[in-house]
Amino acid sequence: MTSAATAARASAPDNRTRGPLDRWLPWVGLVIRLGMGAGLLYAGLPKAVHVDRMVSQVKLYQLLPDGLVHPVAYAVPALEVVVGVLLVLGYATRTVAAIACLMLLAYIGAIVSVDVRGIKIDCGCFSAGGVVEVTHYGRDYLRDGLMFLVTALLVWRPRTKFALAAADRA
Repeated sequence: MTSAATAARASAPDNRTRGPLDRWLPWVGLVIRLGMGAGLLYAGLPKAVHVDRMVSQVKLYQLLPDGLVHPVAYAVPALEVVVGVLLVLGYATRTVAAIACLMLLAYIGAIVSVDVRGIKIDCGCFSAGGVVEVTHYGRDYLRDGLMFLVTALLVWRPRTKFALAAADRA
């Protein structure tokens, strides 16, 4: 055997030397990829259909100048839907998961902002949002924080089972 063939064989993955974590991570990644993708679609599609509600919700956060409210209200649901679809399909998983992580950090930051300013609203993540008497910011932090952590796993290990893109398939 030539030295090039030996080097190529030595660098090829050997399923017999893989640990249990290496065998299960593609399956765990699949569950995360499908769960996050479905969650983003579940959150984004109603917002995309009812953009007027999304505009109202963005205004309630009192974070943006009036000129940015409409662009953000249109962009957020579109981004959620696109990222959701790409995660479900398993296309550009690492990049798309990184975008989802950045989105989650922005959502957490927005919730922190209204919380510290004493603004009482429903975050509008999976609902129509609006002004409320009792907030659930702790629940929102926990949910978005956990979603961030599991999605970060896809940034670290993007190769999953049944991914559309060969580069993302385990």
